[in-house]
Amino acid sequence: MCPINWNTFMDKSKGYGLCTPSTRAVWYYCFSLHKSYIMYLLSIFFLHIIPALIVDGALVCIGKSPR
Repeated sequence: MCPINWNTFMDKSKGYGLCTPSTRAVWYYCFSLHKSYIMYLLSIFFLHIIPALIVDGALVCIGKSPR
């Protein structure tokens, strides 16, 4: 068995992820790598923290408890 590199891993993950999605998937399949740590932190902030705050805020507004 030969070693796998990131490009091969990305191609296989994309192929298998799109062909056989999880039955419990909530979001559409997407995957990205960042060479810059700053870009990584910005993507976490805008794609994880901000949506979580919006959803939690909406739950509090309707009287539910955020998880």
